[in-house]
Amino acid sequence: MNKQKKSLLIVNHNQFGHAAGIHHYCKYLKNDFEIDFLCFDRGLTKINESGINVIYHMPDENRAQRHLSFIFHAIIMSRQKDYNTVFCVYFRWVYLLGLFCEAREKILAIHTGSLNDNRFQRFLYNRMTLFSCLFFDKVISLSYSLANLLKLPQNKRAIVPLGANVLDDTIKQYDKMHLLYIGTLHKRQIEKTIEGFSRFHAMHGGKVSLRYDIIGFSHIEDDVDKIKDAIKKNNLSEIIKFHGRKHHQELKQYIKNATIGVCFVPQTPYYDVQPSTKIFEYALSGLITIATDTGENRKYINDVNGVICQDNENSFCAALEKVYESLGKYDDSKIRQSLSEYHWGKIVKNILLPILRN
Repeated sequence: MNKQKKSLLIVNHNQFGHAAGIHHYCKYLKNDFEIDFLCFDRGLTKINESGINVIYHMPDENRAQRHLSFIFHAIIMSRQKDYNTVFCVYFRWVYLLGLFCEAREKILAIHTGSLNDNRFQRFLYNRMTLFSCLFFDKVISLSYSLANLLKLPQNKRAIVPLGANVLDDTIKQYDKMHLLYIGTLHKRQIEKTIEGFSRFHAMHGGKVSLRYDIIGFSHIEDDVDKIKDAIKKNNLSEIIKFHGRKHHQELKQYIKNATIGVCFVPQTPYYDVQPSTKIFEYALSGLITIATDTGENRKYINDVNGVICQDNENSFCAALEKVYESLGKYDDSKIRQSLSEYHWGKIVKNILLPILRN
């Protein structure tokens, strides 16, 4: 063990390597910290990162037992080793880690507010999130707008924005319109983008090469069925491909073949404050981005790197029209440069590392 390194325990419900932000925290912190990473084994492909000690917790069948046994596992680990920092990614009951874990500093990372359609349930979730902050020394949020929505305490909060790595450095030629959606399918209504794409295809199918790859998953079967039904209804099974879930390391081949990235979220007050990792991944890999008109998306999407649209079929089709008309004007290097400050390496070095060191 390198005695100059500080010790860091990261506690995350998501399996290591399947939540890109935390994975990259580890990748760029491992030279400064000895990192133990506790997570659930969710049966997904195991991702290895040299220098990171990943401890997998096998989930119990009973939901309450699953949460409690995971919490006890984290508490025991924190008491067996003298950690400088325990870094927890928010989940229900995380405040118990703030109460009972032992470390010189405890940090809570909050990456989302409630996205529940029910206003009362959103209120309860967000207030529980705020309550959990009482038991941690510092609280990290992805954006000022999210921090303000959750009313995170001013004396504890710090902003660490989302970022991305360059997943493909091949110089893009914008002579085709090959779309790519990556992300959760739950509540995203991706079938609307398929309808918009279908309308655009009916007008321009013979004029430019068209394709649409959709990568993602949802725990609600109906979300996936709507996508498959929309593809079938519009007779586009040869052009639109639904690939299901792919882990982060499998994405490069799809990004390499794409020219347009789709970031489609509902236009609601609670999505308005949520930044999207995919915007940064798309731009840093040279993809033009079509993104719905939210407060966070407007901060990053401009005429250089993409188009803003509303969350409906007609507007998505119109956005494709706008991209089509400007294909010859897009420049690979300018798109990449537009969000280059949001490379994970820069974010960890310039923002997260000083927070952990202080």
